[in-house]
Amino acid sequence: DSEPQVLRGMKRLIDQQDHIKLIFEFYPSHFAHRGLCARSWLNGIEAMGFTLYGLVPKAGIIDVSIDQLMNGTIHEVFAVKK
Repeated sequence: DSEPQVLRGMKRLIDQQDHIKLIFEFYPSHFAHRGLCARSWLNGIEAMGFTLYGLVPKAGIIDVSIDQLMNGTIHEVFAVKK
């Protein structure tokens, strides 16, 4: 549940660096319980230059859209900033 705060705290570092990789859990319902917009948070990550991927057992790293993440079937996210 702390991912949004951690990412906000790291924003300056993220803005100054390339080639960053993040792995985080993502549950849209957790954002809603806290009055936050999960879709806006994901859009913000992409706006920082990250590409989002899903981490799926047996399939590995897969291409994923924000819509797919929002439907709640993929909970592990790999984000890459190049």
